[in-house]
Amino acid sequence: NTTGSANKAPYWVKLERIGDTFNAYESVDGATWLLVGSDTIVMGPTVYIGVGAVSHNVMATTTANFDFVSGSW
Repeated sequence: NTTGSANKAPYWVKLERIGDTFNAYESVDGATWLLVGSDTIVMGPTVYIGVGAVSHNVMATTTANFDFVSGSW
């Protein structure tokens, strides 16, 4: 759990997996990426991914719009 710049939407995020290393990036334009942090987590060969959103307030719900999701695996 690593906090990035906490910029407001719209904002780009990217998660990269290289073996058991995960790198998280953020970008204002989707072209220039800033490394937020890296973690090594031992994983099996099959991994399921998802995209989530949170309000950070236990008394409030939240909604989010994801207008571009892509990947290669």
